[in-house]
Amino acid sequence: MIISSSSRAMVDVRYPNQGLSDISKAGINSIMLDMSMYFDLDAFGTQEYIQACQLCWERIDHFVEICNEQKIEISSIYAPRIIYNTVKVNMLEEQLKLAKISIDLARRVHCKKVVIDPIVFGFDLLDLYKINEKFYLELAEYIGGDCIRILLKNMCRNHNGNNIRGICSNPKQVVEWLDCFNSSVGKNQFGFCLDVGICNLVGQDIYSMVSGLVSNLDVVMIREGDGTNDANLLPFSYSLFGQPQTDWLGMIRGLRTINFMGELVFMISDTVSTFSILLRPSLYLLVKSMGDYFKWQIEMEQILSKYSKIVLFGAGNMCRNYLKCYSNKYPPLFTCDNNSKLWGTSFCGLEVKNPEELLKLSDDTGVFICNLFYREIKEQLISMGVNNIEFFSDEYLPTYYFDRI
Repeated sequence: MIISSSSRAMVDVRYPNQGLSDISKAGINSIMLDMSMYFDLDAFGTQEYIQACQLCWERIDHFVEICNEQKIEISSIYAPRIIYNTVKVNMLEEQLKLAKISIDLARRVHCKKVVIDPIVFGFDLLDLYKINEKFYLELAEYIGGDCIRILLKNMCRNHNGNNIRGICSNPKQVVEWLDCFNSSVGKNQFGFCLDVGICNLVGQDIYSMVSGLVSNLDVVMIREGDGTNDANLLPFSYSLFGQPQTDWLGMIRGLRTINFMGELVFMISDTVSTFSILLRPSLYLLVKSMGDYFKWQIEMEQILSKYSKIVLFGAGNMCRNYLKCYSNKYPPLFTCDNNSKLWGTSFCGLEVKNPEELLKLSDDTGVFICNLFYREIKEQLISMGVNNIEFFSDEYLPTYYFDRI
């Protein structure tokens, strides 16, 4: 799984050196290049815009050069999109130009994924499928034999002042569109990018959306919001009555269900903009930690499958929930606990042993800590000379497995 961040706000358009250096030092080695940073879409189609394009390319080339120096991969590109009513142009024709510019850049930097929003404005709702079919198939023809994958994205629209679901917000519709487009080009060239912020904005069940997309999902845009405004905030940074407003539980469960192995992109431009430049390196370290956390949670079952044998540490709620969820597929040999009164007893049918028994394990055994005191127990096991130490968390298990003593 790739953990990346959007370039928007994290990198200065004119002077990208510092931002990219901070990103690299934080351990983030992939980035989504948001092309709208460079194009003034309010001036699109004007003489001033045409004159500015040369400067845009010079800045993009400089951005790519610094990425190479910092060993940061441009893992995906987000094509710019004309905002409705900003200009009076042929929407299809001009949006094709912007998408092709992004594809040209993907060729230059050997990037294999370009996120291109569907066309949602300027046409009758009943005609949007045909318009988008023409739009995307022309882009596929423009790509030709290059290994570049076009990703559609879920959209919302405003109706009488309310945000409602727009094109590509229904997973069944998305799969039908992708199947039709891929069938037309004769290869698997079209995929999907899920914007979690849009799901939050329209009150959508993220689990149903993710699980309905199955293998079509390539990229997930990660951002927090307040459920009303289209914001790009750091996950868990906005809460109401102590609860985040984004359904991270549904997202993680859904991605775990489909065995997601794509790219997670942090879209946090609003949070970054409020931070002093001096504080941003610390923020980027937090983004890296969050990326590692999401990756760990999503890949929980993949981590379990690495080991031919498994032993648990802890005889409490988390151990109980592991047994309910994974005991059939990944049965543990035993569990152990620091409470000597439990040694030799049975917990949910599993024998509880002295931690010293861990020293007798073979090298192909994983020891999974099922206890909230992860760091303390890990230090204990390291000092004992135990290998293959892993963390297990029941925080995002399906509800029917979740139980507390």
